[in-house]
Amino acid sequence: MQVKVLKGSILDQPEWKQFLSASSLLLAAVLLGSALIMAIAANWLSWPKVGRVALLQGTITVFVFLAWYRAQQVPTDWSRALSLSSMGLALAAIAVGGLLALIGQSYQTGADPWQLFAVWALLLLPWLVVTRSLFIILIVLLLTNVAVFLFLEVDPAWGGFALLLAPNSLYELILIALNGVFLALSHWAAPYYRDPYLLVRRLAAFLLMSAVVFWQSVAWLYQNTYMEWQNGISLLILGALGAWYLRRQQDLVAGAIFYGGFYIVALGFFVVTIGVWTSSVVLLFVFCAAVGWGLIWDLRRVWHNTEPSSHQKEPWFLRAFYLVVQHIVVMFFLLMFWMLFGVVLPLFTHLYLLVALGVIIYIQKNPNKWLQDLPLFLWLSSVFLAVVSLDVLTQPSWGVIGWLVALNGVVYAVSDSRWTLRFSSALMALGIIVNGIFWSLDQVWEYWADYSDVVLTGLFLGWLLLAWVMAQKTRWQQNLSPLWWAWGTLLVGGGLLSVDFPAIGGVEVTLQRLRWAVSAAVPAVFAYVLWRQYAWVWVIGGSLLLAIVSMVWLWAVPLANLALIAWLWSYARRDHVLLWCAGIVFLFALGGHYYAQDRLLITKAMELALAGAVLALITWLLRDDRTKLEGTTGLANKDLGKKTNVRLGLGLIVGWGLILSVSGLDVWAKEKLLAEGQSVVLKLAPVDPRALMQGDYMALSFEVDRWLRQLPDAQAPRSSLSAKTLNVYVRPNAQGVAQLVAVQKPLGKDVWWWDEHLQQWGSPSQGENGLEQTQVVQLKYKKGRWLPSGIDAWFFPEGQAAYFAQAQYGEFKVTPTGKALLYQLLDEKVQPLTAP
Repeated sequence: MQVKVLKGSILDQPEWKQFLSASSLLLAAVLLGSALIMAIAANWLSWPKVGRVALLQGTITVFVFLAWYRAQQVPTDWSRALSLSSMGLALAAIAVGGLLALIGQSYQTGADPWQLFAVWALLLLPWLVVTRSLFIILIVLLLTNVAVFLFLEVDPAWGGFALLLAPNSLYELILIALNGVFLALSHWAAPYYRDPYLLVRRLAAFLLMSAVVFWQSVAWLYQNTYMEWQNGISLLILGALGAWYLRRQQDLVAGAIFYGGFYIVALGFFVVTIGVWTSSVVLLFVFCAAVGWGLIWDLRRVWHNTEPSSHQKEPWFLRAFYLVVQHIVVMFFLLMFWMLFGVVLPLFTHLYLLVALGVIIYIQKNPNKWLQDLPLFLWLSSVFLAVVSLDVLTQPSWGVIGWLVALNGVVYAVSDSRWTLRFSSALMALGIIVNGIFWSLDQVWEYWADYSDVVLTGLFLGWLLLAWVMAQKTRWQQNLSPLWWAWGTLLVGGGLLSVDFPAIGGVEVTLQRLRWAVSAAVPAVFAYVLWRQYAWVWVIGGSLLLAIVSMVWLWAVPLANLALIAWLWSYARRDHVLLWCAGIVFLFALGGHYYAQDRLLITKAMELALAGAVLALITWLLRDDRTKLEGTTGLANKDLGKKTNVRLGLGLIVGWGLILSVSGLDVWAKEKLLAEGQSVVLKLAPVDPRALMQGDYMALSFEVDRWLRQLPDAQAPRSSLSAKTLNVYVRPNAQGVAQLVAVQKPLGKDVWWWDEHLQQWGSPSQGENGLEQTQVVQLKYKKGRWLPSGIDAWFFPEGQAAYFAQAQYGEFKVTPTGKALLYQLLDEKVQPLTAP
């Protein structure tokens, strides 16, 4: 089977309206999902617990009904990933995770994170089996990996196992086996779901490669006895899978993924084995260069064999692999150079630059396939050497900056057939210039904020102007494309569009001009792309809608607006790589926006929800065009499609009912415990971080943990406390605060008594005599602490950390068997703390 990148228009859509409909649907789903997470994290304590849960259950119901209704209108809708049915179900799947997080947040359950992800994945299985939606498959694949990784990390019950092959490596082997099964299933089930870009297979390949590399990294870290055997097995697995995908499947992306893991393991093994010494550094350089270039040669050979037209430029993943390997080789070359020769004189650096430039020009005029990778290596090593030896980063001279920029310009000019070399030279030249500008600005503290804003705005407008020139002068596009990509990489990768731009000298940079420029550019680019194709009324209307999205709701996130610009430009250039890059940048921007402290989470949630609603409206307005298009794709037999939709509808109902039943029963049990449980007050100590899905919280530690740590080894071996759970018996004092009486293993009979006056443990006794008028509390060992039912956090609304930091005690509701729920926090007077 030959796997090739899809040609033609973006997202398999032949016209602009279809492209806009499909991509705006995807963006709407991302924005609405992000808004949902932020709204949950905002923690609405003013709402009753049951009301919060019911509201989110209703949200899931709406999304499921939308998916079902759309499928009834267009029977072939399920056959496509980017459809209203699929997106509605994807939003419902995201809401399921939000529902589980909301229950944990509202009832302060303290459940381990792996439980949330595991239950989330299990609840989605009925939908996965019935609908075979691409997004549900990807979500379940990621959730399962996260759940297993978190479980193996925190569960002490697995610590006693060992494997003959590699001691203490069972955790990593479980991850390897799991992702191996997922990779096999991605091949076996491929005919049953639509995945034109092979996302499931390639994600499973990446996760498997990561698990193998992680397994080997742990062996290096702990110097396991059978480390050499692990290295051999790791290299065999990664190398064999890489070669199989390249030769049998002709999947260059999967092959590059496994070859990347092979290179990391091989290089790491060589470094660990011989060490980094003056006498071995030459061998390290030769080894990493030989292995890296060998893998690149094999990837290129397979690519040339699978592509009938060899004159086409290399695919993006091959260029990315090439760049990473070259940077690693250059790093070892410079390490070898400095360890052998020490400090490098400036004169030698300049001579090396000129020699490297001469060799590049010679190879360009006299092409040789055996030397095609040498120019990039020479230029990367020479510029990095110059940056360090000439103090370009710390004390740059504009003379040196001009010299290096001019040399990079010459390399760019003479390397017309080497896109990667042009991209690297342009990126280094731009980086050197920007570093010199900001170094100069450091000298004028009073104007730092304004000047920085002007410089960054100018950089963005320059990038936009370059895109316009490429569109106007199509014959220049090939020459300017590497420069444009390097410019955009600098803006994004250099953090120049970051929401929290670093303050220098105590002066805060607000980037007002930059934010307005980026947000205003979104509707302008939209109008420019469309003005020759559609009526001005439609163009103006769409521009106004996007202006509201970019200048009102996304104004504070310039990186997200830059991603929207790239999204629009990807259609104008018919560039699928740019489209995927825009999507990745958009996700990173939303993640940074979540953790930014500039505004309340509920405000951000409302803005993102409104932006998602606007994009959803655009999708709805274009529904007729999509219906006509989809009538020719997907399931050819409409009767078969209707029969299939009956099965899909039943599957949706079963999954929906399972979700509501599980969450409803869980809430009912917790409400019963809060109403009927015995009150127990424990002393605590809080701190304040933020959770991804649940918002701000205090990480709690209880005095009972200190009591248990004082149990002497001489009186009770540590094995007696190696259980995952313990029962402690407490009795309230005059203030109502629980005092420790005794501790007992749940299935044991020995009771250890705590002497309050002597502050020490007494001898164990048989049975439970003397435990009258005490309350049992079940403790779980979690993250190195003993916690009541594993509860280690109290969630509160954003911005109220200082208020809840006054808490001195926690009031629990406890069942007769010791299961506890944290009911409320109390101040130093043992009085309830409520939200201000």
